[in-house]
Amino acid sequence: LGGDKGITLGAPLIDGASVAATLVETRKGEKIKIFKKIRRQGYRRTNGHRQMESVLRITGIEGAGETAKWEGKTEVLTKLEMNARARGLAPRVEATEEAAPAPKAAKAPAAKKAPAKKAAAASTDEA
Repeated sequence: LGGDKGITLGAPLIDGASVAATLVETRKGEKIKIFKKIRRQGYRRTNGHRQMESVLRITGIEGAGETAKWEGKTEVLTKLEMNARARGLAPRVEATEEAAPAPKAAKAPAAKKAPAKKAAAASTDEA
């Protein structure tokens, strides 16, 4: 632990020290591929999985009688939002009222065109 008074080192722990954290999100990690093969037997198996992982934000480190706290915002998401974000379907957008687009003005209906005049069919039969 460090502070104005100096640095406190532990071997391996500092008595009375603790770390406070908040859960930011739970997501799937990178895909791990498992490939099994036995030579000259025609045996090949491919499998894989994605391990769940938790993302934590450290909010405070408390030593023996000293505290250091983080004063900020955390974003809490529902499971559906996390899954959509993981698939890339819902990009992260900052919610601001100024960035909201203005409603479009209603267009006036276009004027109808006059019907096309028919060419004289008798003029091509002169030969």
